[in-house]
Amino acid sequence: PKPTPTPTPPPVVVTPTPKPTPPPVLVNGTFLGSAVRNPYGVVQVQIVVVNSRITTVTAPQYPKSSDSGPINARAIPILIQETLVAQSANIAAVSGASFTSPSFKTSLQSALTQAGL
Repeated sequence: PKPTPTPTPPPVVVTPTPKPTPPPVLVNGTFLGSAVRNPYGVVQVQIVVVNSRITTVTAPQYPKSSDSGPINARAIPILIQETLVAQSANIAAVSGASFTSPSFKTSLQSALTQAGL
């Protein structure tokens, strides 16, 4: 009698079990950005982060004298509000605050980098 061929078993495919994605690390803390000098003075931004969200933005330093005072008194609150809405340094410059706006954004980005955001 002729031997019966043994059927070849199908190849075993091992599918690795996907590892669950760990939850993001929530950042909490107060972070002071770098002091950024412009022709009118220094701008420095501080942020408070709770559960990886910017909850408070302040500008402990910004030019308050000469021509900058009235401009910054208007511009700083706008930049702070934009930061809270954007949750990033991707904010628009304030018209008339052509030195304060980029200085604010640079200091803000420094604080965000410290926070890991």
